[in-house]
Amino acid sequence: SAGVIGFSMKQFAETELFKSFKPMIEKQMTANNDLKALCDMDPYTEIGSIIVAIPKDGNEKGFTALIDGKADEAKATKCITAMAEKSGQKVEVKKTGNIVTFMPAGAGSDESSNASWLPSGGILITMGDAARMQELLDGKNTLKENKILMDLMAKVDTSATIWGVGDMSA
Repeated sequence: SAGVIGFSMKQFAETELFKSFKPMIEKQMTANNDLKALCDMDPYTEIGSIIVAIPKDGNEKGFTALIDGKADEAKATKCITAMAEKSGQKVEVKKTGNIVTFMPAGAGSDESSNASWLPSGGILITMGDAARMQELLDGKNTLKENKILMDLMAKVDTSATIWGVGDMSA
Protein backbone atom coordinates (compact mmCIF):
# COMPACT_ATOMS: atom_id res chain seq x y z
CA SER A 1 0.00 0.00 0.00
CA ALA A 2 1.05 3.55 -0.68
CA GLY A 3 -1.06 4.96 2.06
CA VAL A 4 -3.58 4.36 4.78
CA ILE A 5 -6.34 6.74 5.84
CA GLY A 6 -8.57 6.38 8.85
CA PHE A 7 -11.81 8.22 9.56
CA SER A 8 -14.02 7.92 12.62
CA MET A 9 -17.61 8.52 11.53
CA LYS A 10 -18.71 8.22 15.14
CA GLN A 11 -16.31 10.92 16.38
CA PHE A 12 -17.03 13.19 13.42
CA ALA A 13 -20.80 12.90 13.96
CA GLU A 14 -20.28 14.26 17.49
CA THR A 15 -18.49 17.46 16.39
CA GLU A 16 -20.15 20.85 16.26
CA LEU A 17 -18.91 21.22 12.67
CA PHE A 18 -20.82 18.12 11.59
CA LYS A 19 -23.93 19.07 13.53
CA SER A 20 -24.02 22.48 11.86
CA PHE A 21 -23.60 21.04 8.34
CA LYS A 22 -25.63 17.81 8.77
CA PRO A 23 -28.91 19.18 7.32
CA MET A 24 -27.11 20.50 4.24
CA ILE A 25 -25.07 17.31 3.84
CA GLU A 26 -28.16 15.12 4.06
CA LYS A 27 -30.04 17.24 1.55
CA GLN A 28 -27.20 16.85 -0.98
CA MET A 29 -26.26 13.22 -0.37
CA THR A 30 -28.57 10.99 -2.36
CA ALA A 31 -26.65 7.87 -1.32
CA ASN A 32 -27.13 8.72 2.35
CA ASN A 33 -30.86 9.23 1.81
CA ASP A 34 -31.04 5.93 -0.11
CA LEU A 35 -29.31 4.15 2.76
CA LYS A 36 -32.01 5.36 5.10
CA ALA A 37 -34.97 4.79 2.75
CA LEU A 38 -33.98 1.52 1.04
CA CYS A 39 -31.91 -0.08 3.74
CA ASP A 40 -33.09 1.29 7.05
CA MET A 41 -29.46 2.18 7.80
CA ASP A 42 -28.07 5.38 9.26
CA PRO A 43 -24.36 5.60 8.41
CA TYR A 44 -23.80 8.11 11.22
CA THR A 45 -24.78 5.58 13.86
CA GLU A 46 -24.03 2.27 12.15
CA ILE A 47 -20.48 3.01 10.97
CA GLY A 48 -17.95 3.52 13.73
CA SER A 49 -14.84 4.04 11.61
CA ILE A 50 -13.38 3.34 8.19
CA ILE A 51 -9.76 2.54 7.40
CA VAL A 52 -8.75 2.53 3.75
CA ALA A 53 -5.50 1.17 2.28
CA ILE A 54 -4.57 2.70 -1.07
CA PRO A 55 -2.29 0.72 -3.41
CA LYS A 56 1.02 2.15 -4.63
CA ASP A 57 0.07 1.85 -8.29
CA GLY A 58 -3.27 3.58 -7.73
CA ASN A 59 -5.10 0.58 -9.20
CA GLU A 60 -8.52 0.31 -7.57
CA LYS A 61 -8.20 -3.48 -7.56
CA GLY A 62 -5.68 -3.09 -4.72
CA PHE A 63 -8.11 -0.96 -2.70
CA THR A 64 -8.93 -2.40 0.71
CA ALA A 65 -11.20 -1.02 3.40
CA LEU A 66 -12.00 -2.09 6.93
CA ILE A 67 -15.29 -0.82 8.32
CA ASP A 68 -16.11 -0.98 11.99
CA GLY A 69 -19.86 -1.14 11.79
CA LYS A 70 -23.09 -2.73 12.91
CA ALA A 71 -24.53 -3.90 9.57
CA ASP A 72 -24.96 -7.63 9.49
CA GLU A 73 -24.28 -9.64 6.34
CA ALA A 74 -27.92 -10.23 5.33
CA LYS A 75 -28.93 -6.59 5.83
CA ALA A 76 -25.88 -5.23 4.00
CA THR A 77 -26.28 -7.67 1.09
CA LYS A 78 -29.94 -6.70 0.68
CA CYS A 79 -29.01 -3.02 0.88
CA ILE A 80 -26.24 -3.20 -1.74
CA THR A 81 -28.54 -5.06 -4.11
CA ALA A 82 -31.40 -2.56 -3.59
CA MET A 83 -29.15 0.47 -4.09
CA ALA A 84 -27.68 -1.00 -7.29
CA GLU A 85 -31.16 -1.73 -8.66
CA LYS A 86 -32.27 1.82 -7.84
CA SER A 87 -29.37 3.12 -9.94
CA GLY A 88 -30.38 0.84 -12.83
CA GLN A 89 -27.80 -1.90 -12.28
CA LYS A 90 -28.29 -5.55 -11.48
CA VAL A 91 -25.82 -7.10 -9.07
CA GLU A 92 -25.05 -10.77 -8.87
CA VAL A 93 -24.29 -11.95 -5.32
CA LYS A 94 -22.19 -15.04 -4.72
CA LYS A 95 -21.11 -16.42 -1.37
CA THR A 96 -18.03 -18.62 -1.16
CA GLY A 97 -17.06 -19.57 2.37
CA ASN A 98 -17.04 -16.33 4.33
CA ILE A 99 -16.57 -14.10 1.26
CA VAL A 100 -19.55 -12.41 -0.36
CA THR A 101 -18.83 -11.20 -3.91
CA PHE A 102 -20.92 -8.47 -5.54
CA MET A 103 -20.53 -8.34 -9.32
CA PRO A 104 -22.37 -6.14 -11.81
CA ALA A 105 -24.45 -8.42 -14.05
CA GLY A 106 -22.46 -9.48 -17.09
CA ALA A 107 -19.14 -8.17 -15.72
CA GLY A 108 -15.97 -10.13 -15.08
CA SER A 109 -14.61 -10.98 -11.65
CA ASP A 110 -12.07 -8.15 -11.93
CA GLU A 111 -15.00 -5.69 -11.71
CA SER A 112 -16.39 -7.17 -8.53
CA SER A 113 -16.18 -6.11 -4.93
CA ASN A 114 -15.91 -8.51 -2.04
CA ALA A 115 -16.91 -8.33 1.59
CA SER A 116 -16.21 -10.50 4.58
CA TRP A 117 -17.80 -10.05 8.00
CA LEU A 118 -15.05 -10.59 10.55
CA PRO A 119 -15.51 -12.23 13.95
CA SER A 120 -14.45 -8.90 15.54
CA GLY A 121 -17.55 -7.28 14.03
CA GLY A 122 -15.72 -5.45 11.27
CA ILE A 123 -16.33 -5.72 7.56
CA LEU A 124 -13.35 -6.17 5.24
CA ILE A 125 -13.86 -4.98 1.65
CA THR A 126 -11.68 -5.53 -1.41
CA MET A 127 -12.07 -4.76 -5.10
CA GLY A 128 -11.46 -7.15 -7.98
CA ASP A 129 -11.04 -10.88 -7.84
CA ALA A 130 -11.94 -12.60 -4.54
CA ALA A 131 -8.44 -14.14 -4.39
CA ARG A 132 -7.14 -10.88 -2.87
CA MET A 133 -9.73 -11.13 -0.10
CA GLN A 134 -8.79 -14.73 0.61
CA GLU A 135 -5.12 -13.74 0.88
CA LEU A 136 -5.97 -11.09 3.47
CA LEU A 137 -8.19 -13.47 5.43
CA ASP A 138 -5.31 -15.98 5.38
CA GLY A 139 -2.97 -13.28 6.75
CA LYS A 140 -0.94 -12.95 3.53
CA ASN A 141 0.12 -9.70 1.80
CA THR A 142 -1.17 -7.56 4.65
CA LEU A 143 -0.24 -4.06 5.71
CA LYS A 144 1.94 -5.53 8.46
CA GLU A 145 4.42 -6.54 5.75
CA ASN A 146 4.98 -2.87 4.78
CA LYS A 147 7.65 -1.72 7.25
CA ILE A 148 7.58 1.92 6.11
CA LEU A 149 3.84 2.32 6.66
CA MET A 150 3.86 0.35 9.89
CA ASP A 151 6.66 2.59 11.26
CA LEU A 152 4.68 5.68 10.25
CA MET A 153 1.45 4.33 11.74
CA ALA A 154 3.25 3.78 15.06
CA LYS A 155 3.83 7.56 15.17
CA VAL A 156 0.24 8.56 14.34
CA ASP A 157 -2.73 8.86 16.68
CA THR A 158 -4.99 6.32 14.99
CA SER A 159 -7.73 7.13 17.51
CA ALA A 160 -8.06 10.65 16.03
CA THR A 161 -11.15 11.60 14.02
CA ILE A 162 -9.12 11.54 10.80
CA TRP A 163 -5.55 10.39 10.26
CA GLY A 164 -3.34 9.16 7.45
CA VAL A 165 0.13 7.99 6.48
CA GLY A 166 1.74 7.64 3.09
CA ASP A 167 4.80 6.03 1.54
CA MET A 168 6.05 8.23 -1.28
CA SER A 169 9.19 6.19 -1.97
CA ALA A 170 9.61 4.65 -5.41
